[in-house]
Amino acid sequence: MNENFLAFIWKYRLYDPPLFTVDGQKIEVLSPGTENHDSGPDFFNARIRLDDMIWVGNVEIHNVASDWYIHRHQFDPAFNNTVLHVVYTGDQPVETSVGYTVPQVELRNYVARAPAETYRRMMEALRWIPCEHLLASVPTIKIEKMLERCLLERLEEKMHYVSDVLSRWNGAWMQTLFIMLARAFGSTVNATAFELLAQATPVSLILKNADHLQTLEALLFGQAGMLSSQFRDPYPQALYYEYQYLKHKYDLHTLPYSCWKFMRIRPSGFPTVRIAQMAAFFNRNCHRLSAFLHAPDETLLFDAFNLQASEYWTSHLKFDVASTPVLKKTGPDTVQSIIINSVIPVAFAYLQHANPAKLSKIPDLLYRMHPEKNKIIRKWNAIAPAVTSAGHSQAVLQLKSSYCDEKRCLDCMIGYALLTQQRV
Repeated sequence: MNENFLAFIWKYRLYDPPLFTVDGQKIEVLSPGTENHDSGPDFFNARIRLDDMIWVGNVEIHNVASDWYIHRHQFDPAFNNTVLHVVYTGDQPVETSVGYTVPQVELRNYVARAPAETYRRMMEALRWIPCEHLLASVPTIKIEKMLERCLLERLEEKMHYVSDVLSRWNGAWMQTLFIMLARAFGSTVNATAFELLAQATPVSLILKNADHLQTLEALLFGQAGMLSSQFRDPYPQALYYEYQYLKHKYDLHTLPYSCWKFMRIRPSGFPTVRIAQMAAFFNRNCHRLSAFLHAPDETLLFDAFNLQASEYWTSHLKFDVASTPVLKKTGPDTVQSIIINSVIPVAFAYLQHANPAKLSKIPDLLYRMHPEKNKIIRKWNAIAPAVTSAGHSQAVLQLKSSYCDEKRCLDCMIGYALLTQQRV
């Protein structure tokens, strides 16, 4: 029996009373106590009536009673105030460090059959999510509440990443925004390389030269290690010589070309194209970057990222390599991905710091955006209430990765609903 499940059974009283200790005392649970997720007993301040006496203290949960000694609780004073030892199998009595024999109940004799069977089925399931075969029985309102929680958890996780970047850059919000934007332009495959590019390039240089698109491209492509004196085309030759001037003037350090990945990427997502689009972004938006920290509305955001790479890239995917002419515009899915993975987490972190009263603007913004398109969302839509916004799709991604994949059903409101809806 899973010890976490025993704690869940105890916390939510999913057993069939009356309970009795192994030596025959009747147990009345007045309060199961407060669950403790740190070191020490599993539940604090429980209130237990044993026969006619009320005891107030801690409760410890174990699968097998002898785990008490394996965990060396008999030497730990923190367990001296344990008023009840809840176990699945009571293979032996246990004592505290002062020699007190702790009353013990074997919960296997009282666990309600339905939740135990439901939990077993979910833990043994080899499905996409553990409750896939049961999800239809969960009220929609409970699923929605869990998704609301997951969205906030996802925003907080991303905020922590932003806070780490901000700390490394001594509170420089513009440099932090630049790094997060770069990661988003790099997408999954080249996110790390784009972050290194942003770390190696002071945002002050970007903003100083933002009115000159060619200079921006020279700076970014040069820093990326993508410029060479051997190019045949006049445009990359011009970028190379301009970058040499910038590199010498500002003592810049170039990334190795080996950082960049082109394999298994659609041509529209090549790092060369994305760098050109990022240059176009700063050329177009340098005077309104601060607005992104305050969670602007979606109209401004989608306008800001509706970009087209410079003319050279219409007929090229790499320098000196001609390709079929196609305008290199950012598509709507790319725009949404960049907004969700850069502007929104930075704005959430900034508002947490500068104006917490406006934090609700961030989930509201996501709920007004179209849902993301990926295989996880498609699968969810096939088995659960359909995802209707980016807020919902972000929440589903969090639910899948942080709860379903980890089989954290006991921490999930959907799992709770399934385990408590029947007690037979």
